Amino acid sequence: MPMSTFLTRELVNEYLDGVTDKEIAQVVGMLRNVTGRDWVVHEMKHTHKRLFGKVTEIFLYTVYLGCENQYQIINFYNSESDLSINYQVPANMVHSYLMGMLAGGDNYRYDIVQLKKEIGYKDEKLHQKNVVLDSLHHIWCNGGCDEGVHRYQDGEITEEMVQVAEKEVKRMRKWLENKTFRDRYENDLEFRKEWQKQHGFEDECVTGAD
Repeated sequence: MPMSTFLTRELVNEYLDGVTDKEIAQVVGMLRNVTGRDWVVHEMKHTHKRLFGKVTEIFLYTVYLGCENQYQIINFYNSESDLSINYQVPANMVHSYLMGMLAGGDNYRYDIVQLKKEIGYKDEKLHQKNVVLDSLHHIWCNGGCDEGVHRYQDGEITEEMVQVAEKEVKRMRKWLENKTFRDRYENDLEFRKEWQKQHGFEDECVTGAD
């Protein structure tokens, strides 16, 4: 049965700092680091006074997992309980559960690493696109503001921008030259024959037509 609650950041820090069981504190810390998720353990001490004045102390634990703006309460299966809700459990159950989640933490770690690589790749591509736009003095707004031309370079011309601009201008010139040649080659029969003759090619379709 899924249950959730709201915890303030102050309460979360209080819970994490208040765990006296060293093994649980260590594992939950490792789990938070490996998965990057907001795991929290709350330790509670229950005091029972029995016959003849004997006092016993029992420590129970509640495990939380941060989800959006709230925390899911982990509900444990307890064969010794008839209740379907068991979120306050002994240390051994919590330790086993956290260790199991930690064992699968490598999958979380791999996903996080891959996601960071993907985001880094996209950021780099976006940066390259923005530099191209700025190097060509792309007009972002025409209101006369200082940021209207260079949106990502703060109005300064950098070496990176100059290199990109030089590259783009060369590509533009090459494209125009090739486009001009292609148009003339396809539409000017005399030019095509002369070019083929100079380069040792023979247009069989044209020769056959003659």
